[in-house]
Amino acid sequence: MNGKIRALAALGCQPTDHLSIFPSIDVAAAAKYLGKGVGACFADAALHARSLEAALDRHPDIDGVYINLCLTRRTAHRCGPDRFTDGVLEWRVPEDDIGTVSCRRIQDPGDPLLLTENPLMDGVLDTFRAVRPAYRERYLFLPGITGPYSHLTFLYGLENTMLLMMDEPEQMHQLLRRRTALAIDWGRQLAEAGAEAVWIGEGAASGSLLSPDMYDEFVRPYAAELVAAMRRMGVKTLMHVCGDINAAASSVAATGADGIDVDHMVPLKHVSEQAGRPVCVKGNIDPVALLQDTPWEIEELCRQTAANAPPNFILGTGCLVARDTPPEHIDAMQAAVHWRQEVNS
Repeated sequence: MNGKIRALAALGCQPTDHLSIFPSIDVAAAAKYLGKGVGACFADAALHARSLEAALDRHPDIDGVYINLCLTRRTAHRCGPDRFTDGVLEWRVPEDDIGTVSCRRIQDPGDPLLLTENPLMDGVLDTFRAVRPAYRERYLFLPGITGPYSHLTFLYGLENTMLLMMDEPEQMHQLLRRRTALAIDWGRQLAEAGAEAVWIGEGAASGSLLSPDMYDEFVRPYAAELVAAMRRMGVKTLMHVCGDINAAASSVAATGADGIDVDHMVPLKHVSEQAGRPVCVKGNIDPVALLQDTPWEIEELCRQTAANAPPNFILGTGCLVARDTPPEHIDAMQAAVHWRQEVNS
């Protein structure tokens, strides 16, 4: 099996030749392998793709990488020394870090732009298309779709969205229905470009921000609709919700996603047990530990995690790999998998 086949099999709860390893490396961690600044790769789809390829050249035993939020020169243009705009959001893009939203054009929940605009789609789509065929055949490039709820928070602001959810729930549902349709269109374009799996980012739906009841009302139905649409297209899904999802684990699984990305504070077996169905669980190495611990400590942590993991497991980080994570620390994750192979052989 190559990395792509192995990761897809694991995501589908199918047998693999050995444990799949899939640290959540995106452009922030990958740019250094290309010798470029993070900002340059974030704002240019071709450089973004080359940086991910360079990370895989350095770490050939991992099974894939993430295509996270990014810009593309096709739809975003420079509006200042470190500023870009796509007409809906203004981004600050420093040379040494990923872009962050510095200004939102949308200030009113009745703004028709909330019903029509999908500004995060183009960068992900262009980056996926820019990955060279030899890499896409060997590794799983996992393009992101921002989930309906989290995309709304991105466009309108987290605080504004949460206030709207409490004060005007019906208007909130109306917006979420439209954001879901736009997310499905995003997924359709990725499927047409050749994507066989996507990760759905619902980071703003963290258990640290939403109660299980709020998740069930405002997140789960729309995420489930998106997952079902991707399944009809023949595309597997990995659901990511940041932070503590212990109380909502069964609801996250109820979206029907093939896999669930699990953060370090959530026990892997708890998610598997709460799912009530076969589901791939990916995680849950702490990105801070991966950044700061010694290679020996990281290898030992990964060994213990793999030894105590439920069936249908992918070893990865619970969230994105930090920008300054030394390459040797990713090597330590790989060493843990090699050790497990030797033990089981």
